[in-house]
Amino acid sequence: MDGQDPTRVIARAALQIGLGIAVGAVLLWLAFRSVDLDEVRGVFSAISREWIFAAVILYFCALFIRIIRWWLILREAVPLRIRQVAAALLAGYAVNALLPARLGELFRADFCRRQYGASRTVVLGTIMVERFTDGIIVLCALAVGILAVKTDSGSLRILQFLLGSGAVVFGALGATLVLLGSRRVARLVTGVLDRYPFLAARFGALSESMKLVKSRRMVAILSTSLLIWLADGGALWCVLRACGVSLDLFGMCLVVGVVSLSTLLPSPPGFLGTMQFAFVLSVTILGYSSPQGLAAALANQIFLLGSMVTVGLILLLVTYSRRFTATMRANRR
Repeated sequence: MDGQDPTRVIARAALQIGLGIAVGAVLLWLAFRSVDLDEVRGVFSAISREWIFAAVILYFCALFIRIIRWWLILREAVPLRIRQVAAALLAGYAVNALLPARLGELFRADFCRRQYGASRTVVLGTIMVERFTDGIIVLCALAVGILAVKTDSGSLRILQFLLGSGAVVFGALGATLVLLGSRRVARLVTGVLDRYPFLAARFGALSESMKLVKSRRMVAILSTSLLIWLADGGALWCVLRACGVSLDLFGMCLVVGVVSLSTLLPSPPGFLGTMQFAFVLSVTILGYSSPQGLAAALANQIFLLGSMVTVGLILLLVTYSRRFTATMRANRR
């Protein structure tokens, strides 16, 4: 935020937070309207602990694979150890769940800069690659899941709109990554920025990190992303099963697509509202009840996101404590 007007920064942050709360409140109202809260309480109280335990195990398997994938993306430009990558990724994900507007991504880049001396620009570039590969898998899952919808209803049109919007967003992101990784574009932009060495260096670093998109390593990154979403999908299947919802492959693809894309919307902490609406929309389309969808959303937020946030904050605390201790020792010498 160096060089920026603090008033504008605060105003922009307030606008993002306000928009997230407004969107979350509207979607929360849509999810809960005409729903008996006693039914939701009844479904949630009857949740199977065994299925939830299995969901948490699968969810952390997915997180471990995410750590490996980000390490694979980072290693050419930012040679970090696995434990450093794990601390940064889990801390960033925890902040993402606690703050609006996906500010955890910026926090992750800043964390790597402050703790490991990595370039924020390069780290943000690798996060863009990470998000792009996730987007491809999620959009494919939603496209397959829509095949499970048998009726032509308003809900189907919502799904089609969600698929189309996601395709536009991730298509634009993919095109941006390819352009940034192009040598011709890099030479052109660097020439324009010659008068501004700082900006030219930043763009050059970002362009270098984007070359991965057009390399053979991208196949390995996409394959790893598929494994991530298989584990994530398994975790969601267990959460739904704990709430009495049993889905086939097409149904699970639908839920994975809708729930994952819903996290791109502005929302309050914990994706409150957006996640409730996404679960209710997907499970009711597949013939289950709104209370089951709401109970599954709440279980996902408490047991999966909650456990991830706890681990991420613990790692963040440990990292900062070690840094503080090292600084104090250095000052005493």
